[in-house]
Amino acid sequence: MRTDSHSPDAMSRLVLQSQTMNCPSRAAQFAALRRSAVLVDLTDREQLQLLGADRATFLHNFCTQEIKRLPIGSGAEAFITNIKGRIVGHVLVFAGADALWLDTPADTAAALVAHLDRYIITEDVTIENWSERWGEFAVVGSGAAEVVERLLPGSGAFAPFQHGSDGVVAVRRFSFTDDPGWLVGRGT
Repeated sequence: MRTDSHSPDAMSRLVLQSQTMNCPSRAAQFAALRRSAVLVDLTDREQLQLLGADRATFLHNFCTQEIKRLPIGSGAEAFITNIKGRIVGHVLVFAGADALWLDTPADTAAALVAHLDRYIITEDVTIENWSERWGEFAVVGSGAAEVVERLLPGSGAFAPFQHGSDGVVAVRRFSFTDDPGWLVGRGT
């Protein structure tokens, strides 16, 4: 059941309580980031879900990280490579109990699915593109931990790449800047 604290309006209010984003310049925006929390729209990023008993070993063979060793609730930044070791795409990998989640830049999921799918022969792996069913934004800045803590208790203390979900909202610790940041997503 969706609670009021998970509605888009409630999330926006939490961030706006911490930050006023009527900043006229990049310098002012950067200063605001340093003193509070900033909400960044990442709805153009895409999400892939890998399911099946062989998902970790399969993905491990195509990327630059030790995917087989990722504990549940952790993640890593990686590059997906082709058979010659050339980069096919950049992903953030998050390990769940029953799935691996790949968070990818805009307009890259289809190419990654096509590349990986051609190598599934006897492996127990299914790749699902969740891009149309997933919305994501980043909460970044010195006040970001307080914001995400209100969305998912405990998430404000997550270590880098640690993640969790309450079944409605997923919170992932990652930042595209040097400032503290979290990715907040919701799927249907």
